Amino acid sequence: MANSPLRIESELRLLSLAGKYNINDPADRKRSNVALESLFYGIQDAIKPQCILEIGAHGAAFSRDMRDRHENVPIYAFEANPHIFESMSGKFNFEALNVRYLNLAVSDVTGHTEFQIQKSVDGQPASPIRANNSLLRRTQADVEYEAVRVPSTTLDDFCAAEGLSGRPMSAWIDAEGASEMVLKGASRTLQDIQSIFIEVEDAEFWTSQWRSGHVMDHLMAHGLHPIARDFEYDLQYNVIFVREPVLANGIVRYKLATFLHG
Repeated sequence: MANSPLRIESELRLLSLAGKYNINDPADRKRSNVALESLFYGIQDAIKPQCILEIGAHGAAFSRDMRDRHENVPIYAFEANPHIFESMSGKFNFEALNVRYLNLAVSDVTGHTEFQIQKSVDGQPASPIRANNSLLRRTQADVEYEAVRVPSTTLDDFCAAEGLSGRPMSAWIDAEGASEMVLKGASRTLQDIQSIFIEVEDAEFWTSQWRSGHVMDHLMAHGLHPIARDFEYDLQYNVIFVREPVLANGIVRYKLATFLHG
Protein backbone atom coordinates (compact mmCIF):
# COMPACT_ATOMS: atom_id res chain seq x y z
CA MET A 1 0.00 0.00 0.00
CA ALA A 2 1.70 3.19 -1.20
CA ASN A 3 1.28 6.31 0.92
CA SER A 4 0.02 8.88 -1.59
CA PRO A 5 0.47 12.55 -0.56
CA LEU A 6 -3.25 13.19 -1.13
CA ARG A 7 -4.29 10.35 1.17
CA ILE A 8 -1.79 11.37 3.85
CA GLU A 9 -3.16 14.91 3.73
CA SER A 10 -6.71 13.56 4.03
CA GLU A 11 -5.81 11.28 6.93
CA LEU A 12 -4.11 14.10 8.85
CA ARG A 13 -7.12 16.34 8.29
CA LEU A 14 -9.46 13.64 9.61
CA LEU A 15 -7.21 12.96 12.60
CA SER A 16 -7.38 16.64 13.54
CA LEU A 17 -11.06 16.07 14.39
CA ALA A 18 -9.84 14.27 17.53
CA GLY A 19 -9.52 17.73 19.09
CA LYS A 20 -13.32 17.84 19.35
CA TYR A 21 -13.42 14.89 21.77
CA ASN A 22 -11.70 13.35 24.75
CA ILE A 23 -10.67 10.14 23.01
CA ASN A 24 -9.63 8.61 26.33
CA ASP A 25 -13.27 8.72 27.46
CA PRO A 26 -15.53 5.93 26.07
CA ALA A 27 -18.58 8.18 26.46
CA ASP A 28 -16.96 10.89 24.34
CA ARG A 29 -15.94 8.31 21.76
CA LYS A 30 -19.59 7.30 21.55
CA ARG A 31 -20.54 10.96 21.21
CA SER A 32 -18.25 11.20 18.19
CA ASN A 33 -20.05 8.24 16.62
CA VAL A 34 -23.50 9.71 17.26
CA ALA A 35 -22.38 13.02 15.73
CA LEU A 36 -20.99 11.33 12.62
CA GLU A 37 -24.15 9.27 12.11
CA SER A 38 -26.24 12.43 12.50
CA LEU A 39 -24.12 14.15 9.85
CA PHE A 40 -24.60 11.26 7.43
CA TYR A 41 -28.36 11.25 8.01
CA GLY A 42 -28.41 14.98 7.37
CA ILE A 43 -26.50 14.51 4.13
CA GLN A 44 -29.16 12.03 2.98
CA ASP A 45 -31.90 14.57 3.74
CA ALA A 46 -30.05 17.11 1.61
CA ILE A 47 -29.12 15.00 -1.41
CA LYS A 48 -32.19 12.72 -1.52
CA PRO A 49 -30.63 9.52 -2.97
CA GLN A 50 -32.74 7.45 -5.35
CA CYS A 51 -31.52 4.15 -3.87
CA ILE A 52 -30.14 3.20 -0.45
CA LEU A 53 -27.91 0.19 0.28
CA GLU A 54 -26.99 -1.19 3.70
CA ILE A 55 -24.29 -3.87 3.69
CA GLY A 56 -23.67 -5.88 6.83
CA ALA A 57 -27.08 -4.78 7.99
CA HIS A 58 -27.60 -6.86 11.16
CA GLY A 59 -31.00 -5.44 12.23
CA ALA A 60 -31.02 -2.93 9.36
CA ALA A 61 -31.25 0.10 11.68
CA PHE A 62 -29.97 2.47 8.99
CA SER A 63 -32.44 1.12 6.42
CA ARG A 64 -35.35 1.43 8.84
CA ASP A 65 -34.35 4.98 9.71
CA MET A 66 -34.01 5.90 6.05
CA ARG A 67 -37.45 4.52 5.29
CA ASP A 68 -38.90 6.99 7.78
CA ARG A 69 -37.12 9.83 5.95
CA HIS A 70 -37.36 8.69 2.31
CA GLU A 71 -40.79 7.22 1.70
CA ASN A 72 -40.60 6.10 -1.92
CA VAL A 73 -36.91 5.26 -2.34
CA PRO A 74 -35.91 1.59 -2.86
CA ILE A 75 -33.93 0.37 0.15
CA TYR A 76 -31.92 -2.86 0.27
CA ALA A 77 -30.38 -4.29 3.45
CA PHE A 78 -27.95 -7.21 3.07
CA GLU A 79 -27.16 -9.59 5.93
CA ALA A 80 -24.94 -12.61 5.22
CA ASN A 81 -25.21 -14.38 8.59
CA PRO A 82 -28.21 -16.75 8.33
CA HIS A 83 -28.64 -16.79 12.12
CA ILE A 84 -28.85 -13.00 12.35
CA PHE A 85 -31.13 -12.92 9.31
CA GLU A 86 -33.55 -15.37 10.90
CA SER A 87 -33.46 -13.56 14.24
CA MET A 88 -34.04 -10.10 12.79
CA SER A 89 -36.68 -11.30 10.32
CA GLY A 90 -38.65 -12.48 13.35
CA LYS A 91 -38.14 -9.20 15.17
CA PHE A 92 -39.02 -6.74 12.39
CA ASN A 93 -41.67 -6.87 9.67
CA PHE A 94 -39.43 -5.74 6.83
CA GLU A 95 -42.14 -6.32 4.23
CA ALA A 96 -44.45 -3.92 6.03
CA LEU A 97 -41.56 -1.47 6.36
CA ASN A 98 -40.96 -1.75 2.60
CA VAL A 99 -37.31 -2.61 3.17
CA ARG A 100 -35.81 -5.45 1.13
CA TYR A 101 -34.00 -7.40 3.84
CA LEU A 102 -31.89 -10.02 2.08
CA ASN A 103 -29.90 -13.01 3.32
CA LEU A 104 -27.07 -12.29 0.88
CA ALA A 105 -23.34 -11.78 1.32
CA VAL A 106 -22.11 -8.80 -0.68
CA SER A 107 -18.67 -9.75 -1.96
CA ASP A 108 -16.57 -10.02 -5.11
CA VAL A 109 -18.36 -13.24 -6.14
CA THR A 110 -21.88 -13.84 -7.40
CA GLY A 111 -23.14 -17.30 -6.52
CA HIS A 112 -22.09 -18.66 -3.14
CA THR A 113 -19.31 -18.02 -0.66
CA GLU A 114 -18.28 -19.14 2.82
CA PHE A 115 -19.29 -17.12 5.87
CA GLN A 116 -17.18 -17.66 9.00
CA ILE A 117 -19.19 -18.10 12.21
CA GLN A 118 -17.31 -18.22 15.51
CA LYS A 119 -18.36 -21.27 17.52
CA SER A 120 -16.08 -20.68 20.50
CA VAL A 121 -13.65 -17.98 21.65
CA ASP A 122 -10.97 -18.79 24.25
CA GLY A 123 -12.75 -22.07 24.91
CA GLN A 124 -16.10 -20.41 25.63
CA PRO A 125 -19.17 -20.94 23.41
CA ALA A 126 -19.89 -18.00 21.12
CA SER A 127 -23.33 -16.89 20.03
CA PRO A 128 -23.92 -17.38 16.28
CA ILE A 129 -25.53 -13.93 16.15
CA ARG A 130 -22.50 -12.04 17.49
CA ALA A 131 -21.87 -8.97 15.39
CA ASN A 132 -18.21 -9.54 14.43
CA ASN A 133 -18.67 -12.69 12.34
CA SER A 134 -17.52 -12.10 8.79
CA LEU A 135 -16.52 -13.48 5.42
CA LEU A 136 -13.02 -13.42 6.96
CA ARG A 137 -11.63 -15.09 10.06
CA ARG A 138 -10.41 -13.05 13.01
CA THR A 139 -6.66 -12.80 13.55
CA GLN A 140 -6.96 -13.64 17.25
CA ALA A 141 -5.96 -17.11 18.41
CA ASP A 142 -8.15 -19.68 20.15
CA VAL A 143 -11.20 -19.20 17.95
CA GLU A 144 -13.10 -22.19 16.56
CA TYR A 145 -15.16 -21.59 13.42
CA GLU A 146 -18.02 -23.07 11.46
CA ALA A 147 -17.82 -22.14 7.78
CA VAL A 148 -21.34 -21.79 6.39
CA ARG A 149 -22.02 -21.67 2.66
CA VAL A 150 -24.24 -18.66 1.89
CA PRO A 151 -25.60 -17.02 -1.26
CA SER A 152 -23.53 -14.07 -2.41
CA THR A 153 -23.61 -11.29 -4.98
CA THR A 154 -21.47 -8.45 -6.18
CA LEU A 155 -23.07 -5.03 -5.96
CA ASP A 156 -22.52 -4.59 -9.68
CA ASP A 157 -24.45 -7.76 -10.54
CA PHE A 158 -27.18 -7.05 -8.01
CA CYS A 159 -27.77 -3.46 -9.13
CA ALA A 160 -27.80 -4.51 -12.79
CA ALA A 161 -30.32 -7.28 -12.10
CA GLU A 162 -32.56 -4.93 -10.08
CA GLY A 163 -32.42 -2.17 -12.71
CA LEU A 164 -30.72 0.20 -10.28
CA SER A 165 -27.65 1.09 -12.34
CA GLY A 166 -27.41 4.80 -13.04
CA ARG A 167 -29.44 5.89 -10.00
CA PRO A 168 -27.77 8.21 -7.48
CA MET A 169 -27.21 6.00 -4.43
CA SER A 170 -25.98 6.13 -0.87
CA ALA A 171 -24.44 3.22 1.02
CA TRP A 172 -23.83 2.22 4.63
CA ILE A 173 -21.10 -0.44 4.80
CA ASP A 174 -20.26 -2.38 7.96
CA ALA A 175 -18.64 -5.48 6.50
CA GLU A 176 -16.54 -6.57 9.51
CA GLY A 177 -13.20 -6.38 7.71
CA ALA A 178 -14.46 -7.58 4.33
CA SER A 179 -14.53 -4.15 2.67
CA GLU A 180 -12.11 -5.29 -0.04
CA MET A 181 -14.58 -7.93 -1.24
CA VAL A 182 -17.49 -5.48 -1.13
CA LEU A 183 -15.71 -2.68 -2.97
CA LYS A 184 -13.97 -4.82 -5.59
CA GLY A 185 -17.36 -6.18 -6.59
CA ALA A 186 -18.75 -2.65 -6.98
CA SER A 187 -16.58 -1.00 -9.65
CA ARG A 188 -19.58 0.16 -11.70
CA THR A 189 -21.85 0.81 -8.73
CA LEU A 190 -19.29 3.09 -7.08
CA GLN A 191 -19.80 5.52 -9.96
CA ASP A 192 -23.46 5.86 -8.90
CA ILE A 193 -22.79 6.10 -5.16
CA GLN A 194 -22.83 9.70 -3.98
CA SER A 195 -22.13 9.14 -0.28
CA ILE A 196 -20.78 6.29 1.85
CA PHE A 197 -20.61 5.66 5.58
CA ILE A 198 -18.06 2.88 6.04
CA GLU A 199 -16.38 1.15 8.97
CA VAL A 200 -12.59 0.84 8.65
CA GLU A 201 -9.71 -0.48 10.73
CA ASP A 202 -6.16 0.75 11.28
CA ALA A 203 -5.04 -2.75 12.30
CA GLU A 204 -5.68 -6.22 10.92
CA PHE A 205 -8.50 -7.64 13.04
CA TRP A 206 -9.48 -10.09 10.28
CA THR A 207 -7.02 -12.11 8.20
CA SER A 208 -5.82 -10.42 5.01
CA GLN A 209 -8.27 -7.57 5.40
CA TRP A 210 -7.96 -4.13 3.82
CA ARG A 211 -6.97 -1.57 6.41
CA SER A 212 -8.17 2.03 6.38
CA GLY A 213 -5.51 3.23 3.92
CA HIS A 214 -6.50 0.62 1.34
CA VAL A 215 -10.15 1.62 1.62
CA MET A 216 -9.32 5.31 1.36
CA ASP A 217 -7.09 4.83 -1.69
CA HIS A 218 -9.75 2.75 -3.45
CA LEU A 219 -12.63 5.13 -2.81
CA MET A 220 -10.61 8.23 -3.64
CA ALA A 221 -9.57 6.60 -6.93
CA HIS A 222 -13.31 6.29 -7.68
CA GLY A 223 -13.95 9.97 -7.01
CA LEU A 224 -15.19 9.70 -3.43
CA HIS A 225 -13.59 12.06 -0.90
CA PRO A 226 -13.30 11.54 2.90
CA ILE A 227 -14.90 14.45 4.77
CA ALA A 228 -15.40 13.27 8.37
CA ARG A 229 -14.73 10.42 10.78
CA ASP A 230 -15.50 9.37 14.33
CA PHE A 231 -13.32 7.87 17.06
CA GLU A 232 -15.64 5.07 18.14
CA TYR A 233 -12.82 2.63 19.05
CA ASP A 234 -9.04 2.79 19.25
CA LEU A 235 -8.26 1.24 15.87
CA GLN A 236 -11.74 0.84 14.38
CA TYR A 237 -13.87 3.78 13.30
CA ASN A 238 -16.22 5.11 10.62
CA VAL A 239 -15.57 7.49 7.74
CA ILE A 240 -17.94 9.43 5.48
CA PHE A 241 -16.99 9.75 1.81
CA VAL A 242 -18.86 11.93 -0.69
CA ARG A 243 -18.56 12.97 -4.31
CA GLU A 244 -17.56 16.52 -5.19
CA PRO A 245 -21.10 17.60 -6.26
CA VAL A 246 -22.38 16.51 -2.84
CA LEU A 247 -19.80 18.68 -1.11
CA ALA A 248 -20.89 21.57 -3.33
CA ASN A 249 -24.47 21.25 -1.99
CA GLY A 250 -25.09 24.26 0.25
CA ILE A 251 -27.11 22.32 2.83
CA VAL A 252 -24.42 19.65 3.04
CA ARG A 253 -21.75 22.31 3.51
CA TYR A 254 -23.76 23.88 6.33
CA LYS A 255 -24.30 20.50 8.04
CA LEU A 256 -20.59 19.71 7.73
CA ALA A 257 -19.66 23.11 9.14
CA THR A 258 -22.01 22.48 12.08
CA PHE A 259 -20.43 19.08 12.64
CA LEU A 260 -16.91 20.51 12.53
CA HIS A 261 -17.79 23.34 14.90
CA GLY A 262 -19.85 21.34 17.40
